[in-house]
Amino acid sequence: MIFATVGTQLPFPRLAEYLEDIATKSDEECVFQSADPEWTSKAMKVRAFMTPDQFETAYCNARVVVGHAGIGTVLTARRLHKPLVIVPRRFALREHRNDHQMATANQLAKATDIAIATDLAQLQKALANPPQPLGDQAPPERTRLIHYVSRFLAD
Repeated sequence: MIFATVGTQLPFPRLAEYLEDIATKSDEECVFQSADPEWTSKAMKVRAFMTPDQFETAYCNARVVVGHAGIGTVLTARRLHKPLVIVPRRFALREHRNDHQMATANQLAKATDIAIATDLAQLQKALANPPQPLGDQAPPERTRLIHYVSRFLAD
């Protein structure tokens, strides 16, 4: 199953259209949390909003997660060890009030466990070959700090 989430603040029609195109050509189930009570689909299961339990269940059942460049999406994918494809909202397309999601995506592009897609072709490619999730691997600095504090407390 593909689980797509756009958060709770704004709908994301461009991503919805990409996913509709993909879902109509695939036998794979696609669940789309749309943030838009008016959005309907012939090929996807659409929910405008989900309870935390529904959201976590959808994440856990997903083969791959697709989301906007929201930090909650990234953190949840890492916590649940799920492959993640980010489609950032773009200011130029009037999808958000500024380009902070593009800036976030540019930083996340350095991670090997997240794919960034800015158009339909890139999204199709990322879904066909999703990145391998790293999970909750801490950066070396954090690991050293935890080790140091643990030793200090043990003494």
